[in-house]
Amino acid sequence: MAGIVEIYHETIFVIKQMVEDVRFNREVQSQNIKEQAEKIKNLVLEESNLFHLIDQLKEVELYFYTHPIDVAIISSMLGKWLKLGEDDIYQLACAGLIHDIGKAKIPNSLLNKKFTLNEEDLEIFQKHTLKGYEILKAKDEWQEGVLLAVLQHHERQDGKGYPSGLEGNETHQFAKIVGIADMFDAMRSERSFTAKRPMYHVIKEITEGSYGNLDPMVSQCFLTNIVNGLVGSQVLLSNGMTGKVIYVNPTMPSRPMVQTEQNIIDLSREKDIEIVDIV
Repeated sequence: MAGIVEIYHETIFVIKQMVEDVRFNREVQSQNIKEQAEKIKNLVLEESNLFHLIDQLKEVELYFYTHPIDVAIISSMLGKWLKLGEDDIYQLACAGLIHDIGKAKIPNSLLNKKFTLNEEDLEIFQKHTLKGYEILKAKDEWQEGVLLAVLQHHERQDGKGYPSGLEGNETHQFAKIVGIADMFDAMRSERSFTAKRPMYHVIKEITEGSYGNLDPMVSQCFLTNIVNGLVGSQVLLSNGMTGKVIYVNPTMPSRPMVQTEQNIIDLSREKDIEIVDIV
């Protein structure tokens, strides 16, 4: 555990340095990023589940620096679950660490804005994917899949993403993986302008997104592994009761069967009750 925490904090330092280099138009120290990606890949190959660690290490003030690390870990884990090769898992770790590098060129006033972005702000913000791609493309140091993950991780299956409105398999697989990891971590993080979303609310949103918005194969693999890891966890229900998750319905992962002191509640049938959070 100590080694994992050490690697996490080492990587925060590397991400901070990367952001400063971009902001001050200095050369990005790619080798340092790749070394941390290699360490993350090895962690993921050795550990069955690192989600508990990510939740423990989150800090609101450091979100800009910890989010890329979380995305790198989650993307690598998803690559492992999809049975990708070791090099692909490493490349996903790289992609996660640098997926938001273009945000270093976005004004802090916009990144930390506490209100809904207006149309002009949104247009500026959405340029971060292209800015990041251009920064990294300028030097021949990254594989194409990594570059496309940076450029395309906000593209969506239905063509309603950005920057190019790509549909379906026009988007690289790495971008689809990083996109889900990015979405998951953003919703599970406490930030200066938004509250952390409960786990089962996030699962529900990703489940709904798998019907037209997110790649169905990638999102289903992600959800299956996430929810199977929650079997046995204690949860709080919207009716005030607490209980233990005993079975997850693969077609409705956000509505499992819960054993309470009184009885077993099948949330796939009891539509008026839902899980509030894990306790």
